[in-house]
Amino acid sequence: MTDNPTYQELLARIEQLEKQLQARTDDETIRSAEHHPAKADSTDQANLNLADQLRFIKTLFDTIPNPVFYKNSAGIYLGCNQSFAELILGIPPQRIIGCSLYDLPDLIPKELADIYHAKDQALLNNPGLQVYETKVKCADGRIRDFIFSKATYPDHTGQVAGIIGLMVDMTEQNRIKSQLKESEEKYRSMMESMTDAVYICSPDLHISYMNPKMIERVGYDACGQQCHEVMHSLESPCPWCTFRKVTEGEQMEVEVVSPKDGRTYMVTNSPIFHEDGSISKMTIYRDITQRKRLEKELLVARKIEATGVFAGGIAHDYNNLLFIILGNILMSKRTVEQTSDTCRMLQSAEEAVRKAAKLTRRLLAFTHGESLALKDHPVRELIEDALNSMEVKKQYPVELLLADDLHTAHVDAGLITIALRNILKNAREAMKDGGPITVQATNVLPGQSGVHSLAMLDHPGSYICIAVSDCGTGIDEDILPQIFDPYFSTKQRGARKGLGLGLSTSYSIVHKHGGAIRVDSKKDAGTTVSIYLPADSPVSCHVSDVAKSRRNFGFLRGTTEGA
Repeated sequence: MTDNPTYQELLARIEQLEKQLQARTDDETIRSAEHHPAKADSTDQANLNLADQLRFIKTLFDTIPNPVFYKNSAGIYLGCNQSFAELILGIPPQRIIGCSLYDLPDLIPKELADIYHAKDQALLNNPGLQVYETKVKCADGRIRDFIFSKATYPDHTGQVAGIIGLMVDMTEQNRIKSQLKESEEKYRSMMESMTDAVYICSPDLHISYMNPKMIERVGYDACGQQCHEVMHSLESPCPWCTFRKVTEGEQMEVEVVSPKDGRTYMVTNSPIFHEDGSISKMTIYRDITQRKRLEKELLVARKIEATGVFAGGIAHDYNNLLFIILGNILMSKRTVEQTSDTCRMLQSAEEAVRKAAKLTRRLLAFTHGESLALKDHPVRELIEDALNSMEVKKQYPVELLLADDLHTAHVDAGLITIALRNILKNAREAMKDGGPITVQATNVLPGQSGVHSLAMLDHPGSYICIAVSDCGTGIDEDILPQIFDPYFSTKQRGARKGLGLGLSTSYSIVHKHGGAIRVDSKKDAGTTVSIYLPADSPVSCHVSDVAKSRRNFGFLRGTTEGA
């Protein structure tokens, strides 16, 4: 044989040596059997048993679906199963045996061989068990993720003889884990960026997750606490709880007014199914308080608009008829004695017609039938004009609280005076036993503290808030949504009573100016009506006694109707 034998020459030499060894063993066995027949039988049986065990081990070795290999302390492969040969290297086991990691460069790239060799050396230097995950180039050319579980094994002297290893393919599992992680991060990012408040609770109603918006709403991270206590300050599950239906796979949506903060929420409940068969509930809170308020205001505006179209047409025709009637009355007065009963009757009729004409003008203002004469007006003048147009009465003192830097209002002074007068009249009539009325005026901006609910303001910019407060009986919650409805009134109808156009007219006038009006009332605690008017520019007010002055104004008890 040459000094550098080929792989095939080595195999041939090994086969020749095995035959020589077998022949020598057979000869010795025959000689031993001739001299010791009983011993020969025992040896044959032992050899048969050993052969059976070896075949069993080989069969078991090849049956293991995971790649398995073993090598000596020098790093030379001594054996492997079929899975290692076929899946990892793609060559028969006979070609692997006798090779090291670096003897198969076409099958094991050097960069990977360096990693495996370093791990082998670390295990040989520190015998025991070694587990790690790394990349492996397989027979199909793909790079896969494998976990190596390797251990040292001893020889008959107890010294480390080599390494045996088992490989577990983690490629698919890692791919699924990566997808799950990506999915989790995606949905977590969605949850945390949502403007709606979200929480997840377990079947026993304990919160397991809250997104940042929900934590902001509650004020702290309440994971581990029961949802009904945290969300609504209830000691027992919510009367509207939908968990039972959600566990049946239904998605439930309910509108809830929270006992905790009095706000209205659209609550969506969805099931989350877990691998162990349990079901959690995901709840999304969408605050619709502002939407509900705007819907009510839109309904009021549509009612007023519909009523206005009808009333406007009548007002124009009615005004024309009044003009004819008034003309005939004036002509008739000229034909009778000024001191006669007929003249007095005509005078009474004239007064009634003029009052009817005023009502017609109010209807035109209510229906937007008149164009606005917009100018900049000091707010103090607007308020005093409304007060001065009413009779003085001492039992109704009015307290003016005007900001020093109050802007001017860009409005139609005549219409705003009507709106303020109606509001003041309602305040007077709400206090049967008398009492003070407070009129406060300040500069505001939409979105600033205290006016967060005024999303109904049409345009950005500065506004002036004029708030009229009384200490009367307040308004029942049941009728509060109806107070701006045309012809709605809590007073008796008829002459010198209420027609129900006061607040409706004020509402129409204020909104025609691009402003807003709101009412805050509590039973037996008084009412505050606030109107928001577009501001123009600030004016200087040299009024040390104006910012907070107390004056007495009276109120006309005549025919002007309130809501």
